[in-house]
Amino acid sequence: MAKAYDRVNIYMLELALKRLHIPGDLIRYITNLFTNRKNKVFTAFGDTREYEVLTGIDQGETISPLLWRIYYDPLLYRIKSTQTGYIQRHEWRPNKNDVNTVVEWINFSCMAFMDDTVWIAHTKSELEAMLKIADSFYILNDIKINKNKSILMTNEPKPNDEGSTLCTLSFGREDIKIKPTPKNESVRYLGVWFNMTLNKSFVINQTKNELYSTSDKLRRKHITDKQMVYVFNTVILPRIEYWTQVTAIRERECDLAMRPFNRTFKLKLKMSLTTPNAILNNSLIYNMRPLYYTINQAKIQALYTQINDNNILGKSTLIRLLQIRDIEGLPNLPTIYWPYDKEDRLNDHIMDVLSVMNGLSLNFTSIDEDKHRIRGGNTLLRHLLPHNKNYRKTLRKIAKHDIIYLEQLTSPEGDYLQKWGDMNLRNYSVHTARKIPKWFTEIESTVLIEQGHTRRLKQTYIVNPAKFGQF
Repeated sequence: MAKAYDRVNIYMLELALKRLHIPGDLIRYITNLFTNRKNKVFTAFGDTREYEVLTGIDQGETISPLLWRIYYDPLLYRIKSTQTGYIQRHEWRPNKNDVNTVVEWINFSCMAFMDDTVWIAHTKSELEAMLKIADSFYILNDIKINKNKSILMTNEPKPNDEGSTLCTLSFGREDIKIKPTPKNESVRYLGVWFNMTLNKSFVINQTKNELYSTSDKLRRKHITDKQMVYVFNTVILPRIEYWTQVTAIRERECDLAMRPFNRTFKLKLKMSLTTPNAILNNSLIYNMRPLYYTINQAKIQALYTQINDNNILGKSTLIRLLQIRDIEGLPNLPTIYWPYDKEDRLNDHIMDVLSVMNGLSLNFTSIDEDKHRIRGGNTLLRHLLPHNKNYRKTLRKIAKHDIIYLEQLTSPEGDYLQKWGDMNLRNYSVHTARKIPKWFTEIESTVLIEQGHTRRLKQTYIVNPAKFGQF
């Protein structure tokens, strides 16, 4: 979108203001600010002649961003009302002994910040339908769009035209040829880099290059130690914090990235290179903020904001938490029960933040912690399985069968373990294969009195059936 503010049609802005039922006197006051105006440009050779400003709002006015939002909102509302786009949805059973399910869902079709717009769709035809509506809005309001600068990200295996590396996309009145972004290639939106495979290497290398470049420049400057700390804390660190807000970087990776800067700092002060970095980070000495803990502090604060949001962000976060709960086979939301720490490679933004919180002994509290707790059992299978290298992978496999409690595998009386082939008698989502899985054999060896001779449970694991409803 080129020169967005300059192309705002004042008449259309007036209609957009009326759409929100803003008082007429205020509308006239606002529109009078940008009508019947003359302007001139300051140059090195003096001022230019006056010219009449026919359209647009001023770039530097404090009210201009708000007016742009009002001006652009009819398009976003129209797209949203079509109920097209990506649907984030999750269906789950609150009680494992009941067939009833609960569905949480939300629809995403577009995101916009000023003149940067993202269109989100399930299919190519849906995307083209949204672009058709958008193009009509741009033509109506004389908004100039460079369609050839569009970026297409997709998880479709073969989005290209047959025999070509390009994809033909219908953008309103014209077709554009666009090359889909490779899944492992990062794309920047509002200064943050994303890719379809959640690969972290681009952002990690970006962080390393920033710290290396800064240390190289400061090495040749005549500055004091306090000035170096100031540059790092107030300039470099906030930039890295912004870049990495959706990328998990491990403590070891942060330490490696900080090496050039720490080395330059110590050489500047003629300190030994073996001087502990803790001296630099100590609040009573130099108070250089530690990279790892600073970026994770920002992520924890951001997640806290997401969880407590009452609008679309909070709803989307809740659905993702429900998905994580059922993927990992947890009895409650991961913000309430999370068994992993920062050493586990999880490759998920929310999971990584929760793991860091575990390592720092931090946790979230909820007013109603039982609201999303899954009932139907008491003994978690994850507590009965051996903690080997396949532990988490095994739990995910079990969770696909919709099983998390031992009580789901026992007889109705609660004192016998069912055979593998009989699992579907009590579990509505289980479709057992002929081959007994290894995890089931491990459960047998743990909970049975005498494996191979009887299916009776050890007394520790026997539960009165009358108590099932309390779980």
